[in-house]
This record gives sequence, structure tokens and C-alpha cells, in this order.
Amino acid sequence: GNCACRPSAPPDCHLRYFKMDPTSGSSPANGQPTRFREYAHMAALGWTEPDGSILWQCGGSLIWDNFVLTAAHCVLDARNRAPDVIRLGDLDLYSAEDDRYAQQFGIAQ
Repeated sequence: GNCACRPSAPPDCHLRYFKMDPTSGSSPANGQPTRFREYAHMAALGWTEPDGSILWQCGGSLIWDNFVLTAAHCVLDARNRAPDVIRLGDLDLYSAEDDRYAQQFGIAQ
């Protein structure tokens, strides 16, 4: 005969999105400063402000010559703006000391 049973639902995922505490601040990788070429494919995503300054608020990984993979929450900022600039090869975004090999590009989409 025919069974009128439904398949059971998949088990509940215990992983949940949570918002970071804004007072937690940021720190270097694992609490240690990075070294040149240690994270060669790491990218910083930034939002250009009206005064020309850039807010570096997200990261991503260079996965192909012109593709950076980032988290879904990095697609728009709190003001519903998409990032417009990406920076590669810079260990300290707020210092010009290590900028010799840094590359910065506009984001097409």
C-alpha cells in the first residue's frame, strides 16, 4: 500500500547568526601581528566616505584574478551601501609603512 507519512524534517542546525558586540574592537590575526606574505590572498573591503576617507569594514579572499569571496553580511553596510574599494597586500591599513606592494582597486560589482 500507500504510505501517507511525511519524511521527517532535517535536524535543527545549532549554528546561528549573531551580531558582534561593537565594543569588542578588532585585533590582529590570533592576537599576533601578521608578517609579509603570511595571508597573501586576504583582501580588505572598504566604503569611500564623502570626505574621501575609506572605512575598511570587511575582509575577503582573492579566489581568482578578479574575484574576491566575502561573507554575505559584507555586501551592504549599515547604511545600505555596497563596498566600492578593495585593497590587497597591506598588512596595516592605517599605516603607510608597508604599502610598497599594496594594490587598491575599485569594485565593479
